[in-house]
Order: sequence, then structure tokens, then C-alpha cells
Amino acid sequence: MTTLIIADDHPLTLSGTVAFAQNLGYQVKAMCNNGVSALNAINLHRPDIALLDINMPGMDGLDVSPMDAIQRSAHAAALIVCERPQPGALKLRIS
Repeated sequence: MTTLIIADDHPLTLSGTVAFAQNLGYQVKAMCNNGVSALNAINLHRPDIALLDINMPGMDGLDVSPMDAIQRSAHAAALIVCERPQPGALKLRIS
């Protein structure tokens, strides 16, 4: 079963995304409301996928995605969720 970490600072979006993912058969290992807790959960659970909000307090999804926790996991992927695209907000990162 594919495992996920889901991080979003909007409670309704977070709970809705978790319910949607579970309904599709994914195993949600952690729900996080900021980037720091998402990074800690990634280190602890080593998920297959980290679904990260682009704009969270403290550390956002763009800050978390290139971190060592994701880079060290050979099969992990970080997906960035964006509510309203802002010019220049996203840059392609390939590693």
C-alpha cells in the first residue's frame, strides 16, 4: 500500500485531502499543519509520497521538498499543492 504524509495549514483542506486519499486506498501516515511537522513526519515515517501545501507558516512545501529527508528516500516523491498560483512561486527542481 502506498503511504502518504499530507501537510496543509487549512484544517478543512487537510481533513478533506486525507479522507479523499484514504478513500482511494492510500495509507496516510501523518497529517501535518506546517512544514516543520511535515519534515519531522517524513523523517519518522519515510512515506512514498509527501503531499505538501505550497504556503504554510514557518516552513512551506517548497522549503521542505529539497530537504535531505526526501532526497535520501530512493522512491519518495514530493508533490506541491498550490491554491492560487503566484507568478514566480514555482520553480522546477530536478535532482
